Amino acid sequence: EDPLCNDLSGLLAMRLAYDAALSKSQAFEVEWCDYASNQPVSFKLASDEHYNELLRYTLLRASELAFRDRLLQEIAVQADHSVRDSETLSHASAVPAGRKLAQMVFCIDVRSERIRRHLESVSGDIETLGFAGFFGLPVEFVRLGEKSGDSQVPVLLKPQMQIFEDVKSADPDLKSHIVQQRGLSRAFQKLWKNLRTSAVGCFPFVETTGLLYGWKLWKRSVGFTPEPSAANHERLFSRNPDELEPNLNHLNQQGVTFLELTDLAESMLKNMGLTSNFSRIVVFCGHGSQTENNPLKAGLDCGACGGHSGEPNARIAAKILNQAEVRRALKHRGITIPSDTWFVAGLHNTTTDSIDYFELDRVPETHHADLNALIDLSQ
Repeated sequence: EDPLCNDLSGLLAMRLAYDAALSKSQAFEVEWCDYASNQPVSFKLASDEHYNELLRYTLLRASELAFRDRLLQEIAVQADHSVRDSETLSHASAVPAGRKLAQMVFCIDVRSERIRRHLESVSGDIETLGFAGFFGLPVEFVRLGEKSGDSQVPVLLKPQMQIFEDVKSADPDLKSHIVQQRGLSRAFQKLWKNLRTSAVGCFPFVETTGLLYGWKLWKRSVGFTPEPSAANHERLFSRNPDELEPNLNHLNQQGVTFLELTDLAESMLKNMGLTSNFSRIVVFCGHGSQTENNPLKAGLDCGACGGHSGEPNARIAAKILNQAEVRRALKHRGITIPSDTWFVAGLHNTTTDSIDYFELDRVPETHHADLNALIDLSQ
């Protein structure tokens, strides 16, 4: 199109607008109909090629609008059903008026934002908060059977204490047996890896051991892909994550006093803005990923935890704040945690958008109804 024609049309439109405004303000009439009928009008018909393009565009736009309207209608119906379901669960839960069913603290990672929006949209009884995924805990988490661990802090910080993983069972023989079996298993894995990657062994490796991978390759080819197993479940009798737990008993041996632990709890709550109006259930929800044979796995986990899963930090935070001594010390500092508030640890799997909760066997029986309602809403 000619820009000059557009400018001329715009100028004429402005002149007509001025005329219309003057006719109204100065109380004189303009016979627009007579004026239009006396003026010759000519239109330039579009060519067949342009007409067909315009027709196709019009039909495409109409189909898009129709699809959009149907989609928005379906979303509105589903949202209405979700609100009704959440209201039913809310009435069934023993939650006092004006108090939330649960408060869930997530990492400020963008992958956690979507599940926060989902939880708050399906129920008004869930309040979510955002905080750095390491929850302000400068810890190095040492897995069972290892001498050193992972720095569960941002890369610019250094851990100030070590938290050791332990078997929940009090049987020392069971713990010793698991540690011994893990040592042997990891030594064999290291030897096997060296055989595959060494300059001499890497070439004949496939020819000599390739048949051993035949069954595994066949299962993957037909779609029978097993769920990836976590390394910390190695040599356990089951894959239940509650068999292992962070042990805080070693803090005294490292010189970490109760006062320092209270300072840590106070700064954690203040920095996340959670110092009052506690709900009956408060969930520290770290995040991690589920992937296999992926060299970029660390990039899929929590960056605030140094590229590791946020599970240890969430479980440590819940353990600290469930201690009665810590709560009494916090009360003297102006942070009163109700006696019926229980802290729970969770893990948001950013690959499947599912949430796993830990140590549910230690949740008081009085909170089971609320916890079950929360689990149903978060699925």
